[in-house]
Amino acid sequence: MNRLAIINDGRVMATGTPASLKGDARDSLRIEVVLEPGAEIPEIPSQIEYVKLGRRLIATMEGDEITGALEWARKYQREGIVEEYSLGPSTLEDVYVKIVGADAPPLENGAGS
Repeated sequence: MNRLAIINDGRVMATGTPASLKGDARDSLRIEVVLEPGAEIPEIPSQIEYVKLGRRLIATMEGDEITGALEWARKYQREGIVEEYSLGPSTLEDVYVKIVGADAPPLENGAGS
């Protein structure tokens, strides 16, 4: 891809290459936690900023925050509150949510539900 546009309600919110849109997030990791159906959000460490999309909690973090976030996810998975979790590089979805906000309509591939 050469260039992308992030559009919300017919308005272009941002344009650029995937790398330029990710900016500083290129060095970050994302943890995605899926809650069990009907589960309430457990207490989240104060240093972790997250976005809730349906049953999904998504946070982008760096370095020393990662170990604590994984321990948190494992604990609540053992307690039956977290269905699954994953850790990976930041994505363009993270950029979209950051720019448009968590109240954006679900993404076409169902990622927003």
